[in-house]
Amino acid sequence: MRTQFIQTLFFLLLLTQQTWALDFDTKTEVYVAGNSYAVDSEFAEKNQVFYFLSSENKVVFNSKYEFALSPEVYYLDNLKIEDQDKALVEPKEIGLKYFGSHLSWTLGFFQMKKEGPDILDPLEYQQPKNYLDPLHSGKLALLGVKAELAVNSYLSFEVGYTPENRIPVIPRESSAWYPREGVLPTESDSYLITLPDNPNYRINNEEHSKDDLKNNYIFKTKITTSYTDIILQVAETLSSSPDISPTLTGTLISTTPVFAIKLDNPIELDVRWKKVKNYGGGFNIPLESMGLIVKVFSNQEVSENKKTLMSTIAFEKTLGNWIAILEATAQQINSRVDNSNLSTITNLYENAQALGLRYAPNDKFSLLAGGLYDSQKGSYVATLRPKYFFTQNAYTELQVVAVGGKEGALLSYFDKADSASLKIGTSF
Repeated sequence: MRTQFIQTLFFLLLLTQQTWALDFDTKTEVYVAGNSYAVDSEFAEKNQVFYFLSSENKVVFNSKYEFALSPEVYYLDNLKIEDQDKALVEPKEIGLKYFGSHLSWTLGFFQMKKEGPDILDPLEYQQPKNYLDPLHSGKLALLGVKAELAVNSYLSFEVGYTPENRIPVIPRESSAWYPREGVLPTESDSYLITLPDNPNYRINNEEHSKDDLKNNYIFKTKITTSYTDIILQVAETLSSSPDISPTLTGTLISTTPVFAIKLDNPIELDVRWKKVKNYGGGFNIPLESMGLIVKVFSNQEVSENKKTLMSTIAFEKTLGNWIAILEATAQQINSRVDNSNLSTITNLYENAQALGLRYAPNDKFSLLAGGLYDSQKGSYVATLRPKYFFTQNAYTELQVVAVGGKEGALLSYFDKADSASLKIGTSF
């Protein structure tokens, strides 16, 4: 009897092990970055320290189910101004996943797959982003359900649904990404809004309708052939950028030929998010014999009073230790309303050409260099980022960013957003 009991117990343990086999995978990255802007204002950021922790943890159950717990924690220590929005916890990826032979799904916080160009991707703006630093915006995770269906090797679908969408994070009131001198750039040629000396911004409220946040979705179809990948996307979500309108309190300068006013401090801003529909798509063509990938993508965002069309063609070329990316993007905005809304952080250009270079001669050193130039407005953004690994996981990274443009160009109003930062981090 004792021998039979031991045999039965041993069999049950084996069965349990096969059914509930667990596999743990974890990785954590932490870094500290010191950043300095070129602003010269008592109300704007000058120096700051950024603390970051990212942890990726996965528990796999019998290779079919996986529980992911991958949050990110930010803490921004502004050395000059007290700010309530110093800390941010981003879920990134938290929830239960199922991996089937054809159907896979995620329940919890998730992000949609990236399919478009690397620098300016028309399909990326349908997901809410963190715009604290508009030039390095990151996607926010959606809370809901994502399903992926691979019908066969040629056709697949991906759909993400959230019962209530998240509101993107815009720059803080003390950010260098609000104009600090000259005029406020608006979407209309009928307004001239002059800034006071040493402008002080105040965000009164961020408005949105509850209905605009409810039942948002992104649906993608991917067709794969031996020559190309074709992606089609339909989405109903929040606009890629909000309507930001200043309260026009100040001294009236003139009413003709344009409405001109000099604002008083503090400058009060009203922020309004709206639900929009998106229709986009594109294709990738890999030319392996030439070491070249061609990407062509476009998206139209439609709201009640505005249509925005964004199209990008990109070329990615591998040359030994070099990877070169060349992109050309055109953006067209048609609005039926003539108002004083600000030209916002996602509309920094009209026709832009972007060039990115990555050089990695070994596994210890890499260099990223890039630039964006708006040929229609004369705006530019340039960045240089060398990175060096002391060990396999510990590294240091320097980043220099220059922003500007000729007088009247949108980015010329943000020339005080030039910055330099030094980052030291490790992962384990």
